[in-house]
Amino acid sequence: MAELDVVGEDLDTATLLEFSKDLCPLQVDAHQGHLSDALEWGRQDLQDSALHDAVRNFSYVLQSDPCQLDALFLRGFCYSVMHENDRALRDFSEVIAQNSAFNRDVYILVALCFKRKGDRVTAARYLTRCLSKFPSFIKALVTRGQLYLQMRKYDKAMLDFRTILHRLPSEAAAHRGMGDALRGLGDFRDALRHYSKAIQCSLDAEPQDSSMLGSLDPTASLPSIGETATTSVAYELQLSRPALALLGEGTAQQSSSSRAKRQKAAVCEGYLRRALLYLNMGDLEKAAADLLEILQADSEHGLAMLWYGITLIRLGRVVEACVFLQSASHHHEPTQHKSLALHAACLMVVGDGSGISETPQRDSRPSRDFQQAAHLLRKASMGDHSKAIQRTRAVAEAAVALQDGLAEKALQHLDRAARSLREHAADRAGEPVCTRVRTPRTAPVTPRDRPLQDTAEDRRLLYKQFAESRRPGGVSDDLARALDCGCFLDLVKVSRPLDLAVLHDEPVHGLVFALRTQAHLALGRWEDALHDSRDAMRLLPGEVASTCNHHLAAAMVRSNKQDWEGALTCLGKAVAVKSRPDLLLLRASLLCRVLPSCSTGERFEAVADELLRCLDLVVTDGDQQIRLRGRFMRAAVLLALRRYEASLIDVEVCAEEEFPANASDGHVLRARILAGMGRYAEAVKLVTDVLSAEETVEMLMLRARCLLMQGHMDGGCEDARQSLTMAPNDASLLVGVGELYLSQGLSQQALYTFKVARKLGGDQNPALWILSGLSHLSQASLQPCIDSLNAAIGQNPCHREAFFVRDAVQGIRWAEQGQFEHAVKRFTKLLSTPLPAAQSGPGVPRGTTLIRLPMPQHFELALYRGACQMYLDRPDLALKDFILARELCEALFLDVSSGAGALEHLEELPEMTEAGQAHFSDCMRYNCCLAYIMQGEFVSALQAARQVLASERSLPTYSCSQIWFLCGLCHLALESFEEAWEAFKQSYAKDPDSVDDFLRRHNHDLGSTFTYRAPPGKPTTRTRPPKLSARGQGLAQVKSPPVQLPVSFVKPSPFCEQFPGKAIKVQDAWLIAQPWFRQPFVPKPSIAPAPDPSVVLAAFSPLTTPFSPEPQG
Repeated sequence: MAELDVVGEDLDTATLLEFSKDLCPLQVDAHQGHLSDALEWGRQDLQDSALHDAVRNFSYVLQSDPCQLDALFLRGFCYSVMHENDRALRDFSEVIAQNSAFNRDVYILVALCFKRKGDRVTAARYLTRCLSKFPSFIKALVTRGQLYLQMRKYDKAMLDFRTILHRLPSEAAAHRGMGDALRGLGDFRDALRHYSKAIQCSLDAEPQDSSMLGSLDPTASLPSIGETATTSVAYELQLSRPALALLGEGTAQQSSSSRAKRQKAAVCEGYLRRALLYLNMGDLEKAAADLLEILQADSEHGLAMLWYGITLIRLGRVVEACVFLQSASHHHEPTQHKSLALHAACLMVVGDGSGISETPQRDSRPSRDFQQAAHLLRKASMGDHSKAIQRTRAVAEAAVALQDGLAEKALQHLDRAARSLREHAADRAGEPVCTRVRTPRTAPVTPRDRPLQDTAEDRRLLYKQFAESRRPGGVSDDLARALDCGCFLDLVKVSRPLDLAVLHDEPVHGLVFALRTQAHLALGRWEDALHDSRDAMRLLPGEVASTCNHHLAAAMVRSNKQDWEGALTCLGKAVAVKSRPDLLLLRASLLCRVLPSCSTGERFEAVADELLRCLDLVVTDGDQQIRLRGRFMRAAVLLALRRYEASLIDVEVCAEEEFPANASDGHVLRARILAGMGRYAEAVKLVTDVLSAEETVEMLMLRARCLLMQGHMDGGCEDARQSLTMAPNDASLLVGVGELYLSQGLSQQALYTFKVARKLGGDQNPALWILSGLSHLSQASLQPCIDSLNAAIGQNPCHREAFFVRDAVQGIRWAEQGQFEHAVKRFTKLLSTPLPAAQSGPGVPRGTTLIRLPMPQHFELALYRGACQMYLDRPDLALKDFILARELCEALFLDVSSGAGALEHLEELPEMTEAGQAHFSDCMRYNCCLAYIMQGEFVSALQAARQVLASERSLPTYSCSQIWFLCGLCHLALESFEEAWEAFKQSYAKDPDSVDDFLRRHNHDLGSTFTYRAPPGKPTTRTRPPKLSARGQGLAQVKSPPVQLPVSFVKPSPFCEQFPGKAIKVQDAWLIAQPWFRQPFVPKPSIAPAPDPSVVLAAFSPLTTPFSPEPQG
């Protein structure tokens, strides 16, 4: 009778029926023909797979002859094929009870039935009984050795296989079994040697060779090292195909093709077992070589394809692994769904920084294919409802939802996957580490009853155990354990460094956190995105998308806190990782926030250059929408930098592309540009069109400024008042309107608006106090000006400009009050102090008076001091100050005319023009003339007066009259009567008031003295000149200064009228004169619609610039 081998978890019906063909011939007596016929019919039904009919025939025979062992054996065989193990055992036990030596295959069939029932101990005991009766039955030794391997009795299994090898040294099956036993005992070196011998023996065997064990099924199911009860079935599915070989007499009748097939299977099995042992040892290269040998011999070996794909993943060759995993899903049905899930995981992770050797360049890595991965996982989940596949599918569905713009749906998938993964990790947390780590036989094992301590010995032991199971590239040779995971993404990720507190991998894969970061960024949840991105960077170090999104989230968090510099730093890191036009556009928006706050010129220029460089890249590399947004923003930036021509070009290009969608935004920007270029009429037309659609305060103020620049004061003021009615509580608007009033000379209205602005919360703003002070100064109200400047200094004690101006006005105030000595000391102190540079403070709008504070120049201080010296009867010192003032003014004029950048703010001074410079020089000569007269140096005084008269510019009539009058006095003092008569005549012709009053008070009749040349329309009379005979008779003696009109170079202003006239004694007469000095210059605030960078950039460079997070893959 043919011999049977119990090598699988189960025997399929076809194999058992094939075995039935080779059963021994029936042994019946001739006189029992009807029983013989029944047996023959039963045998025929068995061969035809009609098992129930065969059982019925065999039962009929046994009813007639209960001791018919052939019928009893065949019926038990049918029951075994039908998986009725209890009935089969009952028949086989009866056969053994009646004749224990009837057929040695009975013991193997009994062992098979007990193995099916899970009673491997009883199965091994029956095989031992078989060997006691048939010691040379090699088949029983092989079967018992395999049972011992499954029972983890590696020592006993090794004895059985050693016995076989003693008898048959070239038997491949025995070498494989010996290798399995040695592997279980931890002797990997000897196990490799036996696996190699098994391969060699299988290769050397002839196809027609029919040794006793030649037909042993090479795909016998063997337990894995460290196999648990929960994984044995899965392990057998991965390593073998259930089979039962027929041995003995029937093997000679088998075809040569069947033998060749069995030989190939034996060779493949040897390579597979050696490859798995290499995987267990961490030698991935050799394992891959053995698996390739299998695939070369059998290109449809699905199990080898699966293991080769796993090995390639551990080698980092994920792209190649995808091809073999796809083939494994087609050629190995038991692991089809897991192959699909692992293939999908590779498609989801293939683009990350996992060290893909075939794509070393970061930018050349293949992108993730989440769509295909989701399709494969849907297919896998239809046949395998394991939670690992469901979790992986949730992650893939989340990635697909993100690609479709469904961020909320993606977060729902990711939250569900993360929650399930943490529950899975919590369930496994109580399992001891040592039970999950396979160690060699000689390795020390930590006692399970002793808790792990943070000691050097335990750390060394745990690290060694962890390294054995999680070494780089190390893979368990148990497929169920190799695929045991919370999520299939875990099988593709790189192992993290060992941590005593977390000995196992992170429960949630880094891709989950990376996708959550992407979803939060898409929803604008910056804080949540930053939190998740930290975990993503920790779990996926060096991954481009996670790093970029982390820096992007950090930038947005800081920008919400208005930490523009910090946001720029973070965004710069994001751009360095992944340069994209939308990120460059966002960086440009942040630079627009930083630019107005730059205090130094170098810093301002550097930020402006960086900003324009970013926008140039956006305009060059972005898509159409991003490019147009960048161009429109660049137009705003160029406007803020006052590069109007280039800004207008960009706006016109955007208008041609019909961008922006809201045409009024384009009109607003274009109107600002035209206003900056001085094309006020066109700007007013555009602003009017915008206001017809919607009235805004900004546009009303822009039109007001343009109208005022055109000279339409009524229209400009009307727009300013209308803007105040729209926003009466806007302090900044009140300041702007007040500046418009101040520029038009409406100082009282300006003071009122500044006062209201302070009440609305501007009390802490020194700019408002300075504006109020300047309004008072323009009205010649010195004490209110000083009070306002003191208030500004109280708000900003470090403002040196305000200190300097306050001290200068205080000196003028003392001179007005007659405290000339105090004034001289103050002016002397200021003259010895360098002028402070123009200052701008935080919170002060660009263009306000704080930046344009009128600084008294040194020539003005010298002028004021010289006037005070005259009042103090110090004509010599006064003369020096007047000469110094003229020289300082001429030097300053030359510096300003040369175009020095630091002196641009002085161009508004009236003395910084040629006409103003000539006027100031004439005034200083007039003052010098008075000083010479006070000293009695009439010749020098006459020379100074003649220099004024010789000036090329045409003097005003009043000024000419005063100079000729002084010339007449000097000639009278020098007794040059004819010249004096001519001088008085010229003065009288220009303006008769001074001469008429002077002569009248000295008892001279105007009509009888000299000819009066009346103005046009009045009669003219001629008389003879006066008789002046002796020295001193030309000026009548006056015992007290007369009360008369003071002599001044120009007509006195309200400011000058507050100062007294100076009584100057000329021989025996007195002259009431006033030195020339002007009212402190108050520059009018610029009403030209110059762009304010902070306003323009905030309006046209919003931080809501659309950008997308860096997608995964």
